[in-house]
Amino acid sequence: DIFIIALDGLPDKYEHVFDIIIHREPFPDLKVVRSMLTTTEKRLKSTGQSTTLDTSSSSLMVLLANSGNNNARRSTGTLGELRSLKLGYLSIDAYFCKIESIATILASLSLPIRKDDIFIIALDGLPDKYEHVFDIIIHREPFPDLKVVRSMLTTTEKRLKST
Repeated sequence: DIFIIALDGLPDKYEHVFDIIIHREPFPDLKVVRSMLTTTEKRLKSTGQSTTLDTSSSSLMVLLANSGNNNARRSTGTLGELRSLKLGYLSIDAYFCKIESIATILASLSLPIRKDDIFIIALDGLPDKYEHVFDIIIHREPFPDLKVVRSMLTTTEKRLKST
């Protein structure tokens, strides 16, 4: 179908996420695929691998980007703060508390953030030393919820601090 053809047209550096998408049972919906590709694209950019995706209106990435939540795209200071949030000096627990408090503020401003988007934002703000747990998370079946992800990251943080 057209969806598989579009995914197959992605550059080779997206091969691992393509394999994950096509082998998931049940096949993920457009929102999940969009989130997975966006997260992978951000991870590639953060590691210095430039993206060479087609920016024409027929591009899968353009279609996926246009399928998102319009409220989440509003340009506000609070939304910008959430999207630019990085782990930095925070602990994993403090980092997730900050994300949750900003999401609560946005919801009270009638700008609710989907749980999938919170998940993507949380993973995107992690430093490279969490790369291995990031890969484990996106390959899990079924895809873990935010509570499980937070627990996995807290465990990893404790392990990293003990070494």
